Amino acid sequence: MSDVLDRVTQNIDASRLRTIDLDDWLDEGESVTNAVWSVLPVTAPTLAVSNQSLGARDVTAVLSGGVVGTVYCVQVDVTTDGPQTEPFFFEVFIVGDPC
Repeated sequence: MSDVLDRVTQNIDASRLRTIDLDDWLDEGESVTNAVWSVLPVTAPTLAVSNQSLGARDVTAVLSGGVVGTVYCVQVDVTTDGPQTEPFFFEVFIVGDPC
């Protein structure tokens, strides 16, 4: 299991592009072929994942919504043409407006 890559803070009203750079993990000449994004905990409203895309050596998605005060664990299961598979994790803490 991979370590948590990062913990980011995101405003409840924001839609933020999140990218995982896989260059250090991939072998030379290897490319990403698939990425499956999942979020825990499941809340209402959810932390939504949209606009997922694959680069040759990174994965990207837009995150939005969620519940103020919640720390979400985002898991991205990456598969390559190697074929390697690995789960990557990062945390998103949702905050409200300061005023």
